[in-house]
Amino acid sequence: MSANDQWQIFTELDLQGESEQIKLAGFLESMIREFSTINDRKASTQALESADDDFDEDRAEDVYASAAPKTLALSRGSSFLGLESGDLMNYGPLPKGPISPDTAINIIEVYRRGGKLSLKSVKKILRDVYKKLKTVGNVVHASTPEGRGKLHVIGDLHGQLQDLLHIFDDAGNPSPSNKFIFNGDFVDRGPCSVEIIMILFSAYLAYPDAVYLNRGNHEDHVICCQPPPPHGCGGFQRECKDKYDDLTFSMVVEVFRYLPIVHTIDHKVFVVHGGLFGRNGVSIKDIEDIDRLDYNPAPPPEPEPTSPEEERAQDLRQIMRDCLWSDPKASPGVEFNNTRRQGQLFGPNVTAEFLNDNNLLMVVRSHECVKFGFDRPYHDAPHLLATVFSASGYSGSNNLGAYLSFRHSVSPGDKYFKVGEPALLVADSYLDSSSELFFSVNDYSVADATDSLENTNKISLRALILRKRREILAEFEFRDTTKSGKISTGLWGESMCKATSLMINWVDLLPLLDVSFDADGLIDYAQFMSELRANSALLNKADDSESLFNAMYEPLNPAHTHMISTFNIINEATTYLRLSSSPCPLSYKSSPPTESLFNAMYANRATLEVIFNFFDTNGDGTISKSEFRHGCEVLNSKLPTDQRVSDPDALLKMMDIDGNDGIDLNEFFEVFRLVDALDGKMDGQFDILKAT
Repeated sequence: MSANDQWQIFTELDLQGESEQIKLAGFLESMIREFSTINDRKASTQALESADDDFDEDRAEDVYASAAPKTLALSRGSSFLGLESGDLMNYGPLPKGPISPDTAINIIEVYRRGGKLSLKSVKKILRDVYKKLKTVGNVVHASTPEGRGKLHVIGDLHGQLQDLLHIFDDAGNPSPSNKFIFNGDFVDRGPCSVEIIMILFSAYLAYPDAVYLNRGNHEDHVICCQPPPPHGCGGFQRECKDKYDDLTFSMVVEVFRYLPIVHTIDHKVFVVHGGLFGRNGVSIKDIEDIDRLDYNPAPPPEPEPTSPEEERAQDLRQIMRDCLWSDPKASPGVEFNNTRRQGQLFGPNVTAEFLNDNNLLMVVRSHECVKFGFDRPYHDAPHLLATVFSASGYSGSNNLGAYLSFRHSVSPGDKYFKVGEPALLVADSYLDSSSELFFSVNDYSVADATDSLENTNKISLRALILRKRREILAEFEFRDTTKSGKISTGLWGESMCKATSLMINWVDLLPLLDVSFDADGLIDYAQFMSELRANSALLNKADDSESLFNAMYEPLNPAHTHMISTFNIINEATTYLRLSSSPCPLSYKSSPPTESLFNAMYANRATLEVIFNFFDTNGDGTISKSEFRHGCEVLNSKLPTDQRVSDPDALLKMMDIDGNDGIDLNEFFEVFRLVDALDGKMDGQFDILKAT
C-alpha cells in the first residue's frame, strides 16, 4: 500500500475521531448547565474580574516568598543565569501591573527548562487576558510590518509545546516588526496545553500589536471536557485539574469564549480556524455582528424563527460554527460536513465568491492535519486558499508542521508566493513593495518518529474493529446469505465500510490486518474476529496487560446479576442521548501503542468517563450519594418517563461494590463490564429484556 494510501487512512480515522466530539457535545452542554459546581460561570467570572490583590487563592501551595521575582530579559536560546531551580517549579508571583515583554520571555524560558508557573501567576495572566479580550471584536485587522518585517500565521498546536518553542526559535520572539497570528486549537490531545496557553496569553498581553489569537473549535468547554487520547480527543480539563484545579479550568474556558473569530491581514487575507459558510453572501459585517458568547458546537434543533430577529440570531450562530468547523473540498458547491458532523464542506467557487464579495484575495485556515504542514487543496485555483497545521508528528502520523510568513519584501533566492497568484516564485533580486503582499512556507519536524504511519494505522484500525465488532458481525451475517460462516473479500470490504462508516478500500487492507482466506477466496469471518482479538491479547501481554485483558472476558459471577438494572440506566441514558462509544482512534505519541486496543474493549469508555466526571462534581474521584442523586435528577430530565431512575439510593447501593457509600471510577467501569459480559460478546451493548 502506498504512502498516500496510508495517509488517507490516517486522515479518515482522525476525522472520525473529531466527529465523535460532536456526538458528545450536546449532552455535555446540558450536563454543564446542570452541574453548576463543575462549571460555575459565576465563580469563574468573579475570579477573572477580581483585582490581583483582592483575590484569595486559599491554597497552601500558593504562599510565596516576600522577595521580588527576578526580572530576566532573555534572548531566545539563552539560559537562566542566577535563577534557582526551585523557582522553576513554582515560578511567581509575577510582577504587579501589566505583563511586560521581559515577563513574557521569562515564561517561555520557564517552560523551556521544564518548569511550572505558580497558581497565582496563572490566575493573574487569566485575569489580565480576560479583561483585554472583552474589549476586542469578533474580527481583528492586523497589518504586515513594513520593509523586512514579517507576520507569521501559526496553525493547530494541540498541546505540543516543542513545536511552539521551535517556532519562536526559528522565527524569533514577537516584536513590532515580527508579528504572529495563532489560528486556534491551542489545546487538547497533547500533554502541554496549559503551557501553550500561558505562553500565548502572556505574549498577547505583552505585545498587544504583535500577537493575535483566533478561536479554534477546541477552545470550547464541551470539547475540552472530553477524555484525552487514547480514549477521546480532548484532555484539557484533566490536564488543568492535574496541574492546578477545577477553578483554573473554568477560568480558562471562560476566557476562550471571548477569543476573536477571524483576523484579516492588510485587508487582503482572511484568517479563520475552520472555513466558510453554508449560504452565499456572508460578509465581514455578519461576522462582526455575531454574539460569540452565544455559541454551542452541537445545538439541539432550533424551532422555526417567529421574527426577523430570531432568524438573524440563528443565522449568525451557524456562521460561527462554520468558522470553527468547516473544511474545503476540491469539487464545487457547498454541503454539510457529515464527516465532522458540524460545519460545511465548501468548494473553490464558494471561496472565490466570498473573497470577491468582501474585497479579499485569499483564505488561510487550519483545522486539518496535512502531510507537509501546508496544503493548497484547490488544484485549479490554488491561490484562493491555504491550510497550515503546526503540530508536527501529530497523533503518530509523522507529518511535518509548518507556519506561514507574510511580508512586503523578498530577498534574492527566497521561495515565495504572491498573495492572489498561484505560482511559487523564486526572487532573483531584492523586492520591497508596500502594495504587494508575499508569503513563504516554513516547515519542520520536532517530533520523534517512534513508529511508522503504517503501524499507527494498523493499531488504530484494530482498535476501531474491536469497538465496532457487534456492527461488523451483523453486516457479515447479513451478507452471508447461505449461512456458511464465510463471505467473499468484496462482501467483507462492503461490510467493513458499512459497519465502521470508514469509506476506505478495506480489501487493500487485508494483508495489513493479517486477514486469511481459503482457496476459494472466502473469509471465515468468525475466525477473523477471533484472530484479531487473540492478536490484540498477545500485544497486551507484551505490555504486561494480559491479566487485565483476559479479565474482560471472564464469565459473569452470578452474585453480580443484580447489577443489570444499574447498567440499564447507564445504557438507556447513553443510547437515548445518542452518545457514541468510539473514542479518538489515534493516541498521542507518548501513549503505549496497544493502550487503544485494550481500551477499545470498553466500547463506551469515552462516554462513561465523561459521565463519571460530571457526576463527580467536587472532583475527588468518587461519586457520593448526594452527587449520584443529583446526577440521576439530570438524567431523569432528559429521559422518557418509562426510563427514569426511580430509586437512586438503591442503584447506588448496587454499584457500590466495596460498600463505602460512594462509587469510584473502577467500580463505575466494573459494573458496566460485568453486565456487558453476560452475552459473551463484550461489545459494549446488552439486551436487558433478554437477560431478564
